[in-house]
Amino acid sequence: MADIKEIISEKRGALANIHKVFLDFPQGVEGHFDLYEKIMLEEYLPLPRGMREFIAVEVSKANECPYCITHHQEAYKNFENELDPEKLNILREFSQMVSKEPWKASQFNEKFKNEGFTHPQFLQAVMVASYFNMANRMAFCLDLEIETDFDKSCN
Repeated sequence: MADIKEIISEKRGALANIHKVFLDFPQGVEGHFDLYEKIMLEEYLPLPRGMREFIAVEVSKANECPYCITHHQEAYKNFENELDPEKLNILREFSQMVSKEPWKASQFNEKFKNEGFTHPQFLQAVMVASYFNMANRMAFCLDLEIETDFDKSCN
């Protein structure tokens, strides 16, 4: 059976530092990647991939995390022309709120509904924004540097 390093590299095209740094804790990196894969990479999820990447970028901007901004802006480029700018406004506002004042974010359930989002889309937005708040903090705690070949893992 392949180890987690090989699995991630095969699925993502390269091994990002946010995964590489945890190789000495294989259960941790495996759990981390499994969650990332389930909420960001699977095809048939409530939010389109572009919206997921947009949330990743906006949360990372709110937290001023250059590592995650760089990775997810690159990934977002693949999808940005497919998205409704009106819907991106609420996602931006939501991402800021979840990052800066999370105790107020529940008010967005109704806002999402009014903008034509479904309840499962709201739930996925909550999960993606929460995940990136966690990932941003890991990147800061571990003082991660962007990889020279980072774009290989941004598909």
